[in-house]
Amino acid sequence: MPGSVPPLVNRIDRIASTPEGRKYLADVLMNGVSGPIKANGTAYSAEMPPFRYLKDEEVAAILSWLSQRGNIKPAPSISATEIATARADRKSAGKVATEREELDRTQPLP
Repeated sequence: MPGSVPPLVNRIDRIASTPEGRKYLADVLMNGVSGPIKANGTAYSAEMPPFRYLKDEEVAAILSWLSQRGNIKPAPSISATEIATARADRKSAGKVATEREELDRTQPLP
C-alpha cells in the first residue's frame, strides 16, 4: 500500500553506492529490520521480515535490479558474496535498525 512502507526506487541505488550501504542492504534482506525509519523525509514504522529462504544469488539479483531502477548510471550492484557475508553474521532486526541509524549519521540515507 502506498505510504505504508518506504519507497525503493531511486533510493536503493543511492544506498548501494558505498560499501557500507551495500552491507546494510544485505543485512536488511538477511535479517529483516524493525522500528521507525525516515525515507525521503517521511517517517515509517513497519517491519520487514528476513528473506533467508532465498539463495544468495537471488537476493543479490533482486537488490541489483532495484538499484538499476534508480538514477545512478551505471547502477551499483550487490554481489552474492556480500549477501553470503550478511547471511553468516546473524543479527536481530532491531540491531539492523541501529546499523541504519549509525550509517545515516555518517552517510545520510535517502
